[in-house]
Amino acid sequence: MEQKPVLIDYNTLNTNAARPFQRFNSETLFYAITLTSSCLDSYTSFVDSSLYDMYGSADLRKSLYFKDTGSEVTFKAKYDGESNYTSFAGIVLDEVYLNLAEGYSERDNVSQAMKYLNQLMLTRFKTGEFIPFTATNKTDALAIILAERRKSLIMRNLRWMDLKRLNLKDAHAKSLSRKIGENTYQLSPNDLRYAFLIPSGVIGMAPTINQNKR
Repeated sequence: MEQKPVLIDYNTLNTNAARPFQRFNSETLFYAITLTSSCLDSYTSFVDSSLYDMYGSADLRKSLYFKDTGSEVTFKAKYDGESNYTSFAGIVLDEVYLNLAEGYSERDNVSQAMKYLNQLMLTRFKTGEFIPFTATNKTDALAIILAERRKSLIMRNLRWMDLKRLNLKDAHAKSLSRKIGENTYQLSPNDLRYAFLIPSGVIGMAPTINQNKR
């Protein structure tokens, strides 16, 4: 039997669960995973405080997506319900809503943009505590939508692509900075390091291919 995809009401999920989401849940349109490094395992990688602090107390994503141990915050909300080194890379209904909202906003249809964003967000907040987002122009709408996109689509193999495309617009360009020990690492908008080096074996087999600049 064909199942119609529907948004998950986050109020129905257990915020205390180690893995709140099930594989093939009702939002999954296309299931896919990618192999990744063990450095992204939830036991060894931690969530940046600037991201964690973006969520309000009524936002169920905060307790469903993350585990706050008091000393660090870890991510627990893979959309395939697994706890391993793979990374969920499928297409999910919440992404479609956010794509629609962003697309309508880009076309200056702010009312439709807010309509789809609010339909999604209503399912992400505690019952009765969601205050619909409003915007009077494209600029304000995009700022809201992109912020919610970042907060919703964590660990979906999308953030790197989003950073690259949004860096082409000055209003949305981001400079990334991470401090590890005494060292601070920065990645500026449109930095050459956004393009990975082509493997030397590939270039050796096809000498007409030029290596990406550094």
